Amino acid sequence: MYKFIYDVIQLMLLLYIAIKVSDIGKKDSN
Repeated sequence: MYKFIYDVIQLMLLLYIAIKVSDIGKKDSN
């Protein structure tokens, strides 16, 4: 059970970082 929660948190962190990076890329292109 704990491993499942850890995997979900890791996935959410990766998504958050990916969104942040893409946001920075959009701002740079503008």
